[in-house]
Amino acid sequence: MSHQTKFVFFFIVLNIFFTSCSRDKTAPTIKFEEDNFCVSPGGEIEVLMEFEDESEIVELIMTAADLDFMNRISGASLQNIGGMLNVIFGIDEETPIGTYELTVQAIDEFDNVGSESIRIKVI
Repeated sequence: MSHQTKFVFFFIVLNIFFTSCSRDKTAPTIKFEEDNFCVSPGGEIEVLMEFEDESEIVELIMTAADLDFMNRISGASLQNIGGMLNVIFGIDEETPIGTYELTVQAIDEFDNVGSESIRIKVI
């Protein structure tokens, strides 16, 4: 093996070592101020959440499939909120009485995904 080949091989092994050692493998955490809400059809709830991670969170996805709701926050909008987010969530007047779930996913720059849910009871 030539010196040049040995150097390239050594560089590749070194690069793999440092890449695997520095990679964040921990999912972001999400905490809600409250995790159960009661609301009447046509009303609204205010959801305050805090999220954090060792690395940069690059996207938040909020979904409530049964309520036909999905929202993504990323880029500059996400960087300006500083780990806290307050969302006003309106409930349609035609929403049937029942219990629904709002799920928030936080994705960091290494594609680790943290997920938490709250219950919304329409009464």
